Amino acid sequence: MRTALVATGQKRCLPRLDRCTHCGRAAGAGVECHSTLRSLLPSGGVLSSGFLWTKTPPFFLFLTVDQSFLSAILLPMSQDTVVQNDQALAYPAEASREMIEAGLFYGRKKSKTNPKMRQFILMNRGGIEIINLQRTGELVDEAMAFLKEKVRQGGLVLLVGTQPSAETALMRVSKRFSIPYVTTRWVGGAITNFNIISRRVEHLKTLRSGLASGALDKYTKKERLELEREMNRLNELMGGLETMSREPDLVVMVDPNLHHTALREARKKNIPVIALANVDADPDHITYPVPGNDKAKKSIEWFFEKVEKAIEEGLAMKAATPAPEATPKEGASAKGEAAAPVKE
Repeated sequence: MRTALVATGQKRCLPRLDRCTHCGRAAGAGVECHSTLRSLLPSGGVLSSGFLWTKTPPFFLFLTVDQSFLSAILLPMSQDTVVQNDQALAYPAEASREMIEAGLFYGRKKSKTNPKMRQFILMNRGGIEIINLQRTGELVDEAMAFLKEKVRQGGLVLLVGTQPSAETALMRVSKRFSIPYVTTRWVGGAITNFNIISRRVEHLKTLRSGLASGALDKYTKKERLELEREMNRLNELMGGLETMSREPDLVVMVDPNLHHTALREARKKNIPVIALANVDADPDHITYPVPGNDKAKKSIEWFFEKVEKAIEEGLAMKAATPAPEATPKEGASAKGEAAAPVKE
């Protein structure tokens, strides 16, 4: 995949023609002269016949050419923007570069788009909705600030991501900070019926400790085999919930459409939700939606890198905050006070 950037600040577009009058290449409505565009490309840039024109100059147009698919991303720039080198041309900002390389701008087909998500869509290209990465950057900063504050206050975070593409990044964050997680299948009632689920988790711990200590040797071979099968089944379903000592204070998930049961339980308990959601999700059901591609592994890794950084900063802030001093009880004599006089 190759990426090129076109910068323009004036309305130098051609009328509706079949071919460019200057270079003779195929053209369409709003296509600039190819010779003018080529002069603006960095060295080694890629020029395609499918350019887009906007009425609000200047703008930067990213072209990503991957065989038969062409996608475009528009990023507004200020009038005094000056590009000094090819590296600055290629990527106007580090955050934009990361999101573009992660493929966050890939949405879904227009027929699958939720109308409430149109506020986060930039354009439609080749039948695929292109997500506005500027809005994604703003919303992810807002979501991570909330996550950081929750962690600083000692809140319990639950990570949810059952698709295979999310397992590696999710497990890395969970193991580093000992955070409860769900990667196989959401257990119904994990939040709304937490008392019963916690008992099953305790039963799992009892089976595991009994197998390790030899306490299960008193059972027959068939009974031990059945207990081992039960332990493996519980470990697959609830192994990630062993560190969840209470109902979570925040749920972080990927693809809320896939985890609609977890989302519904969190809403029922008024637990805030941060979710990486594509354009087919309903943002009204998510407290802090982060619009982006929730299927690609790179996009999910980018999202959990942000989550990991926010949790790390929140724990650092918590450790730096001094513990509140205990106030002496009323009526208790302070140290150093003179003893009460003794009556004669």
